Amino acid sequence: MSAGTYLLTFNNVTYNVVETGVSIKASATSGMTLTPGISAQFSVLEAATQLKFVNVPPNGMINQPIAAFMVEARRPDNSIDPTYNGEITVTKQSGPGNISGTTTKAADAGIATLMISPSALPVIIHYQLTLQASHQISVPKLLLLTLPRSFL
Repeated sequence: MSAGTYLLTFNNVTYNVVETGVSIKASATSGMTLTPGISAQFSVLEAATQLKFVNVPPNGMINQPIAAFMVEARRPDNSIDPTYNGEITVTKQSGPGNISGTTTKAADAGIATLMISPSALPVIIHYQLTLQASHQISVPKLLLLTLPRSFL
């Protein structure tokens, strides 16, 4: 610390254990003798390990966007991981036709809002959609979306 300086900023400090009641200590290692500073206690939480569909409509019309829905990056305790900002992609797992629209979106505070348009034959179709994430979330979650007969 330079003479006349009173503040140091530490970046990229990491802690490798999930636990509560963690505090850190700052000590002077040279120069003036200073009393160490102890931080307030905080919790170190696990990162997201799973994705969850939220507010997905029970059905939609062929070639029409379904209502926007959310995908949440969740921790093992099922809480949203607000630090997750990776991309989340919706892909068709099964069913005829294709999906289009906003199929990939970066999560904001652990939540991505997506909107898709299924295209298929004019009959009742069952789609299974798979979620994929760009940051260490490898377990796909499936959603079954039923599209009703189109009378166009």
